[in-house]
Amino acid sequence: MILCYTSCVSGNWGLLNMLKKIKSKKNAAQHLIEYTIVLTLVSASIIIMSPYVIRSWNAAIKGWEDSVKDSFEDRLPTTNIVVPVNPCMCGPWTDWVCGGGFPPCPGTTMYQSRTCDPMGCGLDTERCNPDPRCCIYTPQDCGGTLNPCPPYQRHYLELCGGMSAPVDVCGYFDGVTFTPGMVDPTCSYCTGSFPALPDPRYIGLCFGDDMSVPPATPYVTVPEGGCSGPAGPKCEIECRLPYFPVTATTCGSCPPSSVWVNGCVVGQCDRMGGFCGPRQCYR
Repeated sequence: MILCYTSCVSGNWGLLNMLKKIKSKKNAAQHLIEYTIVLTLVSASIIIMSPYVIRSWNAAIKGWEDSVKDSFEDRLPTTNIVVPVNPCMCGPWTDWVCGGGFPPCPGTTMYQSRTCDPMGCGLDTERCNPDPRCCIYTPQDCGGTLNPCPPYQRHYLELCGGMSAPVDVCGYFDGVTFTPGMVDPTCSYCTGSFPALPDPRYIGLCFGDDMSVPPATPYVTVPEGGCSGPAGPKCEIECRLPYFPVTATTCGSCPPSSVWVNGCVVGQCDRMGGFCGPRQCYR
């Protein structure tokens, strides 16, 4: 009985081992078939795609070679390349002051400025622009017979923006503003009453006697031909013959039966010696 069990058990193990070997062989055969199929597909792919792979590789190599060659041999473009930039927008010019700016503009120009966007794009943001409102005044003598101004106004040469030559003007310039026709406090002129001309008794003010007049100089009458000249006294009014000085500012004629004694000012009249009293007409 024992012998039979041992034999039976041994027989079963042998059968199991045999079955395992058969199964193992089947798996090996299946794997071999799969590997063969994969290798076949890979080989076919290589055979079919190899021309394309080779061409792609050659093209890549050729492209690299051409790039290197072109970088040494190609000429740079000679045409102007326009790089788009933001347009420069500048505002209007703003007036500031005549002769302003740094360095200062000429006195006949207006200093102007403007802003541009973007900042710094404008070629000109400051300028000196000729302006008729900007003038230079060069002082001359006080007015009188030697220039076109009244004796109590100063004569100036006015040069404004846009003018080619200065012009004569009369008035007062305080260093900032010029006022036409205004009395110049630095001008001295004759005082007293001046006769209304034309008048047959008067020739008029002696030539140049209203120039460089000392302060508070009164008018005085002198006979015809009696002007003292530029170096003599000022404010002399010349009488016209047959009229003579009667008062300091009046020319008149002598009373009937009287004669004029030239140069008589004080003392008693003495016709022969030319010495007169308070009268200028000797009877």
